[in-house]
Amino acid sequence: MVAAVVTAVFVVLPAGGVIGRNSFVGVRTRATMHDAAAWRRGHQAAVLLSGGGSWSVAAAQRAVRKAPDAS
Repeated sequence: MVAAVVTAVFVVLPAGGVIGRNSFVGVRTRATMHDAAAWRRGHQAAVLLSGGGSWSVAAAQRAVRKAPDAS
């Protein structure tokens, strides 16, 4: 039960845009903290692999790095 709540707070809510970039909750890597779009893309990728623990962070980071730059 605790794992489900932690997953919801750290991955699912940010992926849905409920929780924006912050310094406390979510996948906080240099790539995901770059901008709001990267934050959301990273969490959406992490949702797909949320059962994998550390794999979630790796997937999020990889998704953000491979995404085309918006600038």
